[in-house]
Amino acid sequence: MVEEDWNDKKITMADKKILIAYFSRKGENYVGGSIVNLPVRNTEVIARKIQALTYGDLFHIETITPYHTDYTATTNMAQRELRTELRQSLKPCEIFFPIMSLKSLINLV
Repeated sequence: MVEEDWNDKKITMADKKILIAYFSRKGENYVGGSIVNLPVRNTEVIARKIQALTYGDLFHIETITPYHTDYTATTNMAQRELRTELRQSLKPCEIFFPIMSLKSLINLV
């Protein structure tokens, strides 16, 4: 476990308030030359590994209108968002107010 000195007191990662915020879409993805269904995406896997190391809380960022699970439909939507410079609206969540008092925020998008 990572430790650091802080005002002559040993502080461990478990003592810190950490939130790991991530966005990850489940469904089809392009892997190794073919389209496969991934029930858990890479960003979520990494977020969970960071959680295991830091003992932080996980927060899954979600859009109001979910992205399609179909790979082609999702890439078409992503291209349209880039072209129009418009992004999906995020679901409101009461968790954002307590975030203001957190010491550390790890944001994976």
